Amino acid sequence: MRQRSQTIVALAIGGILAALVFPWTLAAQEDKFIDCRERPCDVEDIVQALQPPPGQTPESPTVRYRGIPTTAVPAAVIPTAPLPKAAVALNVYFATNSDRIAPKYYPDLDKLGAALTRLSSTVEIAGYTDSLGSDQLNQVLSERRARSVKQYLEQHFTLPAERLIAKGYGKSRPRASNETESGRRQNRRIEVALPQS
Repeated sequence: MRQRSQTIVALAIGGILAALVFPWTLAAQEDKFIDCRERPCDVEDIVQALQPPPGQTPESPTVRYRGIPTTAVPAAVIPTAPLPKAAVALNVYFATNSDRIAPKYYPDLDKLGAALTRLSSTVEIAGYTDSLGSDQLNQVLSERRARSVKQYLEQHFTLPAERLIAKGYGKSRPRASNETESGRRQNRRIEVALPQS
């Protein structure tokens, strides 16, 4: 029993040291987030952000068995961590209490549509708000905004409706502090992401 405890402690210490010496091993577990509001994004940026790693989809994750990637081992045999969330924040802003997309944002949505036609995966279009206003108002507003983006894509691109999931998250899941105007502006966003399983 004591030897087993010592082995567990040694493995834990070894894992911590490996993470400190080789920090890129942790980077693979981090979310991949691209903010197209901060820098211009082209179609290729969006495709790269939303494309699952080769041979890996939420339905069939790659399993590492003794360092060798394989999809032959059932996920039930070897537990795996969930896929990192890949997300793109679109350069699309809305007027106060509105879900109308201003024409100046059409080129950004056209880039998204072009990227999605190159991908076969389902994506989630997620609407978010800042913390001002009631929870109920923010929830409904975020849902309306996500549906507006979905409708634009369905009307302008040949994308099956079942591949586009529109969800609103209201003021939950902020990316910045809601204490400042710049933080609230960052939190009022539309993100497109691979859905979490």
